[in-house]
Amino acid sequence: MNTTFKLFGILVVSLLLFSGPAFAEMLQGHVTAVNPENQTFMIQRITDTGQYENIEVSVPEEASFLGGIASLDEVAVGDEIKVEANQSAMGLGGWKASSIESTTGALDASEPLEGAQADQPQQAGTL
Repeated sequence: MNTTFKLFGILVVSLLLFSGPAFAEMLQGHVTAVNPENQTFMIQRITDTGQYENIEVSVPEEASFLGGIASLDEVAVGDEIKVEANQSAMGLGGWKASSIESTTGALDASEPLEGAQADQPQQAGTL
């Protein structure tokens, strides 16, 4: 009986550690930093509660680019983008993009996003 519990524990831990992406989500926001060397960028989005949230997204080789951009080199601070990304199980390992689409021009950058607080500072820079 003790062996059964040990095996069950090992199985549960293995599933948690080696499970693939838990879910895919569409993220949208303004680019606040780009790091081509590490193949990452940071976006700032508005949560359902109206708070700002910064999200770091890694860009694997297999990610697709849409909306007039062909690579991470063409993504710039201030761009409005939409990202389909997977977050690893239990939030470990961060977000990985499967597609990145430029939506710059779809929203007027001088206008705050719906639910945004006008006095919220915008960060710009590199990661």
